[in-house]
Amino acid sequence: MVALATNLFGADAAGVLGTGSTAGMLMLLGLGLVGLGIRGRRNTMKSSTKDKAEGTFHELKGKVKETAGKLSDNPKLEAEGSGEKITGKVQKKIGQVKKVLGK
Repeated sequence: MVALATNLFGADAAGVLGTGSTAGMLMLLGLGLVGLGIRGRRNTMKSSTKDKAEGTFHELKGKVKETAGKLSDNPKLEAEGSGEKITGKVQKKIGQVKKVLGK
């Protein structure tokens, strides 16, 4: 095991482990797998789908802020909501374009 650690991570890692540290070996092996890019499924959402979802979220959030600004007679909040709504629409369109391009 120490030889494996020496090959994978160098002499320093093997020296820290000693000869009887199974937990340490498992930790180093796990770190090695992460370093190699071998890990569980993570972030499998396509870029276009993510952009469309985030755009929809920002659009909805902007609509809520805009309405709250109108109801509370707060022009600053209303303008902030309007801007966020436009940003959401743009991001949603970017997602649609990415989908057409296949990204």
